[in-house]
Amino acid sequence: MAIVYRAFREEDLPAICKIWNEVVEAGDAFPQTSPLDVDAAREFFGGQTLTQVADVNGVIFGMYILHPNNVGRCAHIANASYAVASPSRGLGLGRELVKDSLEQARKAGFRGLQFNAVVSSNVVAIHLYEDLGFVRVGTIPGGYVNGVGAYEPVYIFYRHCVEAPDAMHPVLMGASDVEQTAAPDVSDTSAAPHEPDVPSEASCAKGEAQQQEEASDNDSFEKADADESVTEGKKPKKESGKKKDSKGKKQKKEKKAKKEKKEKHSK
Repeated sequence: MAIVYRAFREEDLPAICKIWNEVVEAGDAFPQTSPLDVDAAREFFGGQTLTQVADVNGVIFGMYILHPNNVGRCAHIANASYAVASPSRGLGLGRELVKDSLEQARKAGFRGLQFNAVVSSNVVAIHLYEDLGFVRVGTIPGGYVNGVGAYEPVYIFYRHCVEAPDAMHPVLMGASDVEQTAAPDVSDTSAAPHEPDVPSEASCAKGEAQQQEEASDNDSFEKADADESVTEGKKPKKESGKKKDSKGKKQKKEKKAKKEKKEKHSK
């Protein structure tokens, strides 16, 4: 027995009205308070981006509606509501409906799926959404009035349905902007964004060796300069005693000769 997920048809209206109205009248999940008749259902379900049914051999066991969560600049996020026929609940059909809605939302061009008012007491739905990757992004205290008139918190859930949710929207950007923001060709370095140069490990090692070599050369130059300055500042060595005595004898002889010569002239 295979389940076929397809868009609703006119002949499905009585069945989907009954399934929808069961949830509305329970007063524990949907915000609507009034059930639909066939004419109202035709207009309501026909006005959705998609009204999908779970069909098993012509019998409708569940359905969901899919539409923009907001208008204009927020219309790329979808919203959905699910309903399963009461005899078919607890069989995993709700999970399959949510999974199908994510795929259909992506195909319809939506970038994410948001649930605005998941009632805090609807623990089955909460566990299902979290298990399928939805994230609780907010809480509205007392945001829901249940069927007995009590106020309950509601949770906001969200999940992306595309792989690159932060990419720019081509329609909003314009064709020229899309061309300008195309990814640069990595083979053309002129097209790459400027980034500060980061030295590699090899260049760092080479630079360090060069610095050490220059430091060694500087040490050698400084040592040579020091040796030269010491050499220039040295005092002349003292003459040896032997050389000094020879010089003294010569001076005595010259002095004696001058004295004898003087005495000779005086005579």
